[in-house]
This record gives sequence, structure tokens and C-alpha cells, in this order.
Amino acid sequence: MVKSDSGIASLIEAAQISALFSRAKFVFSINVICSVIVGAFLWNSISNSILLTWVLAVTGITAFRFHLLLEYDRDQAKAEHLDYWKRVAVWGAAASGIAWGISWIFLFPHQSFPQQIFLLVVILGMMAGSSVSWHAYFPSFQAYFLSTALLTSVRFILVFLPGNENRVMFAAMGALFLLFTAGLYSFARNSNQLLSKVFIDSV
Repeated sequence: MVKSDSGIASLIEAAQISALFSRAKFVFSINVICSVIVGAFLWNSISNSILLTWVLAVTGITAFRFHLLLEYDRDQAKAEHLDYWKRVAVWGAAASGIAWGISWIFLFPHQSFPQQIFLLVVILGMMAGSSVSWHAYFPSFQAYFLSTALLTSVRFILVFLPGNENRVMFAAMGALFLLFTAGLYSFARNSNQLLSKVFIDSV
């Protein structure tokens, strides 16, 4: 019996969601560990209440996503609930991406350029990790990657407000950030297309 195009598409999406969630436990652990490292490194550089609120927000979002992951593992009718799990994958990734994107806005250590670089490197590391970990289901990758990238870009824009003395430096950093994120996005897109081809060939 020949499967319909919609049936094949559903099988491919189900395989993509399964591949996405198969590595989620490790990714979630790294997410929390990195937020704690950021909190410890910036503890005396910015408002501790803001920093602690951010760390708890990242941890809370990740804990809820982990709860949903366990729910997915217990679901015996994943194919029937595919639309639900697609929404879980996208909205969970978006929430995490927003949390990391706003870190570059609200946790910005104004007085320490090395700490600014540290925070940006951590964010870029998280984005690079997402291109490897979340590319299986591209809408989920986009939800995380684009929300992080757009919110991080806000800080580069704010630097150009009147009175800031670091415009040239941040213009260069912003340009490198855009090039790096464009490369990561392209890598994730190509990886997703290759993986999708594998899924199609296996149907």
C-alpha cells in the first residue's frame, strides 16, 4: 500500500521529534549547568536578585521541559499525539531561547569587558549547541535559535545609544556575531535536510 504524502510527512515529523527528544536529557543538563556557571561568574558584577531570578527562570523552564520529556517517554500513542508533541518541542525551545537571549540584556556586566565577552561566548556556545542538538526538528531549532539571536542583538543596538564609548568595539562584535549565527543557522539547515533525506529513504 502506497502511503499518502501527508502520511509520509507525519512519519518523518514523528521521527524528527523522536530524534530531538532522544538527546534532550543531556541538553537540559548542560542548560542548567551553564546557567549556574554564568550566575557564579557574574555574582558580584550585577544585581544578585536579578541574577538569581534569571538562574531560577532557566532552571524552572528546564525542569518543566524535563517533566514533558518524561511524559513523552511514557506516551504509548505518540503518533496520535504528534501535533501536541510538535507544540511542546517548539514552545519549550522558544521559552529557553528567550531566557538565554534576555541574559545578554539584563545580566550585562557594564563595568567589565572580559565578563561581557564571557557572557557572549556562553550564549554563542549555547546557540552552537542548539544547531547540533535541535536541528532534527527544524521548527524547534528556529524557535530557540532565532529568539536567542534576536534578543542578543538588542544589546548590540543599545550600545549605540548616545553617550556610549564602546561603539566601534561593539560594532565589530556585532558583525562577528551575525556572521557566526548565520554560519550556525546554515549548518543546522543543511544537517536537517540531510537527516530528513535519511528519514525519507527509510520510509
